[in-house]
Amino acid sequence: MDDGAVCHAYDESTASQSQISNQIMLNEVKLYIEGFMSEMTIWEDDLRQLGTKVKKHEDELRKLETNKSEVNKSLSDLERDLNKCTFSSKIDGKGMPNQSSHSVEDTLEEIKRQGTTAASLWLDLRRRNVQSTQIPIIQDVIGVVALLGKVEDDLLSRALSEYLGRENMLAVVCKSRVGAEALEHYDHSGNVITSIGLHGLASAQKAKINGRFRVICLEDTRSYEGGFKVGDPQKQLIIEDPKSSDGILPEGYMGYAVNMIKLDHEELCPSASSGNGLRGTLFFNLFSYLQVYKTRNHMKQAISYIRDGAVSLDGGMLRRKGVIECGNRDKVPVNFPTTSAKTSPFTSAKAMPSLSHLRLDIEEKIVKKKEEKEMLEKQIYRTRDKLERLKNKIEIKKKELEEREARKNVMLENFQQQGLLLENHEQSD
Repeated sequence: MDDGAVCHAYDESTASQSQISNQIMLNEVKLYIEGFMSEMTIWEDDLRQLGTKVKKHEDELRKLETNKSEVNKSLSDLERDLNKCTFSSKIDGKGMPNQSSHSVEDTLEEIKRQGTTAASLWLDLRRRNVQSTQIPIIQDVIGVVALLGKVEDDLLSRALSEYLGRENMLAVVCKSRVGAEALEHYDHSGNVITSIGLHGLASAQKAKINGRFRVICLEDTRSYEGGFKVGDPQKQLIIEDPKSSDGILPEGYMGYAVNMIKLDHEELCPSASSGNGLRGTLFFNLFSYLQVYKTRNHMKQAISYIRDGAVSLDGGMLRRKGVIECGNRDKVPVNFPTTSAKTSPFTSAKAMPSLSHLRLDIEEKIVKKKEEKEMLEKQIYRTRDKLERLKNKIEIKKKELEEREARKNVMLENFQQQGLLLENHEQSD
């Protein structure tokens, strides 16, 4: 065999070996990729199952936290009811059950004792059944603050009446600015004209209004914009109660003063263009977010929860943060009437036993709710722990997948480089 034939045979043999090497390499790549894809499918299935478990535990956790919120709300309502029971059986400074009440007639008598005031003049006109058509200046008058609302108990009456003070309690309430301005007129020098307006009515009775008197114009007052509780016959304002991070009310907290005023039907009806009744206009402006507590100590302990002042049933008063009323409580000259004038179902001697049973029943319910809350907190802790471990497992799986993906890319790059070397070798041959 000549040299040419030998070379040709050698070239064919080399090319055949190169093709075999390429085929082997391609098979190896194919097997590697198939194996990797199979592993990826298994890992993705594992991740999918872990994700399903995570979602299940997240749903369970949301449900448990919702249940806990509902239990906290029930606890808050029960504690408020318990406070009301304690409030109703509150004892006075002499250690005797406070069975006093304050009728509308009592409030009228208190106003009368204040002498000739704008409030007493208007009430006298009402007593004599004088029509607004006869005296146009009174047609816009709604009433006197002290008589536009009632409260549940004499202790609360004293606390809120003292907070407002004599001037506010005797304030005359008008619907509009025009009606308010009609009550008093001035000459060119700014002096009051005593022959017209309320001063004129006083002169007609040979009396005189001494000093200033307060008029509240609902048209110009700030109306509450948060709405009122749907279905509540008293249309209490929707104001979030002060609560700790776990939803518990401060000890001794009884409510917002503005929602503790009891209104008659006509006072609940809209009295301003905002659509609010007297609660969302007049009384919101007078009390704002004033809170009511059982005792001074409760009020002091809740200082971080107090926004616009607070009062306590035993005479404590916080005008606003940093402004505390000190000293002994003076006799309040004018008080709100109470919802029960003679026999309060919460303070009468006959009611005391049933009130005691009611308190015990509420206390038992509170104990059960606290046990339910404790059980829920344990379940929440366990569920969060499971959820955290599952999420950590997913993170580990993802990290391992990323590492495998990186190794795959390196391997494929190596295969590619080997293929190029073979190709270059063939070309050089």
